[in-house]
Amino acid sequence: MTRNAKKERERAILGMHLDLLNLCPDEIIFSETPDFIMDISRSKVGVEVTEYHTSENVGGYSRISVERAWKELRTLAYKNAANASAYRDYVLVFHFREAVPQRKEFDNFIGHVQALLESQRSILNDDREHVYSGANLDDVLAQYCEEVRIRHVKFYAMWDSNLTVGWVGTSEDELCDALISKLTAEFPRMDSLHLAFFGEGNSIATYIGATHPEALGAYARLNGLLQASSFSVVSIINSDESCLWDRTFGWRPAGKP
Repeated sequence: MTRNAKKERERAILGMHLDLLNLCPDEIIFSETPDFIMDISRSKVGVEVTEYHTSENVGGYSRISVERAWKELRTLAYKNAANASAYRDYVLVFHFREAVPQRKEFDNFIGHVQALLESQRSILNDDREHVYSGANLDDVLAQYCEEVRIRHVKFYAMWDSNLTVGWVGTSEDELCDALISKLTAEFPRMDSLHLAFFGEGNSIATYIGATHPEALGAYARLNGLLQASSFSVVSIINSDESCLWDRTFGWRPAGKP
């Protein structure tokens, strides 16, 4: 990610943080430590932005690199689908054994998926989900996939996989590990310092599972780190239910950004 792209992403996360707090700064200045400095009613408020990434491994590869490779494979498949009728109007779900094929194998893998669709076209055009595994998959698909599920739909095509399903990041240890470098860092003196902690969508690499104020309030280690930190306000932002922490009220639900 380029420096400009990183700053744009951080600015978008800052916007969600401000929405949760219903704040409208008089001025926002891009900074380094913290990431942003805001003027709010003549108060100098710093905001540090960070994202959740799990350290989980899949097949000897980091979860982040595996998901990135899967997204690149799916993007290439969608690009090819625009000119290939064999892809149209099908939902495909791949259950990978471990990681996805390497990038140099993408074209070959996609070609075998297309061949499967073409060979099964006569029985796929109903509303049922068809499951292919074991001897029903050729050697290339069987090498990577435990099974492939195909369903005919109208108007759209979609690929999905087991690599984009699941919740992580709900344990206290994972949250502390992800936050500790920020909570123990030293920042310049501000009137107030905020931390915006972001997890996105259903991507395992960046997704914080449903976090509840009651559970977060019971995390003694996490709350000890917060109380000892320089931060007066912390947001945990995700697409399902975001939460806010401050020194007066502790954790509370904040809705969707």
